[in-house]
Amino acid sequence: MLIQTECPTGSIRYRATPHRNVPPICDSASLDTTNLKGFMTSYSEDREIYGAMEETKYLYKVVSGAVRTCRTFKDGRRQIGAFYVPGDVFGIETGDRHTLSAETTAPSKLLLINRSTLVALAARDNAIASQLWMVTALELRRSKITYYLLQSRLGNALPALLLKWHDASLSATRSNCQ
Repeated sequence: MLIQTECPTGSIRYRATPHRNVPPICDSASLDTTNLKGFMTSYSEDREIYGAMEETKYLYKVVSGAVRTCRTFKDGRRQIGAFYVPGDVFGIETGDRHTLSAETTAPSKLLLINRSTLVALAARDNAIASQLWMVTALELRRSKITYYLLQSRLGNALPALLLKWHDASLSATRSNCQ
């Protein structure tokens, strides 16, 4: 939400204010990368980092710039998943393929951490496992906030659609198992 404010020069500016009853998405839950082996890479503005359905090889931490995750439709429209700014970690997936694409919105530097190396390290180091858990919980929180915002705009249509989709996927799974 934006609030109009007047500056001493007479010009009007807008400042962002948090929505009521919506907790901030950004917090201190970030992956401490000081002991992790990875490599830094730079991207110019509007460059693809990874595409939907590509293999999940890395976890990404934004060092500078900004990144958006999105789904691009055949007609060129985009459905935004989330925005990530310095300190944020993205690329967390439950499977071995990305569900969304990731693109830069500004010139960006990213730290890429090999996913399999990170999982192996987390198995041996409780501090890394705990941080990875917090980063995963933050992604879940982002998803919940997005869901609630959509629900408030669409009313009961979205939950009904999601339940219908869930039931259909369970039926398909059951028929494949028989």
